Amino acid sequence: DPRNTDNAWVETTVRLFLITDRKLAARLKLKTGSDPRSANKAQWCEVDKSVLAEGSGDKLYADHRELIRLALGKAHAMLRQQGLAV
Repeated sequence: DPRNTDNAWVETTVRLFLITDRKLAARLKLKTGSDPRSANKAQWCEVDKSVLAEGSGDKLYADHRELIRLALGKAHAMLRQQGLAV
């Protein structure tokens, strides 16, 4: 991760909230971490196969692509468990 230095490094915390109501999702206020360069940059984004493809050119750091894959797998399992189409 290019943001890492000898004296400081980035840590990622992942949380999965399955929100199936787009109106509710639109009302949620997203907040970034402590990095001032990322202020006001938190946003919803569409995730499709092109984002998950290796070398896709997206601005994903470290193992974020793998974290997204894991979250999608869990979300699909949760939706199936609730009887919702995936």
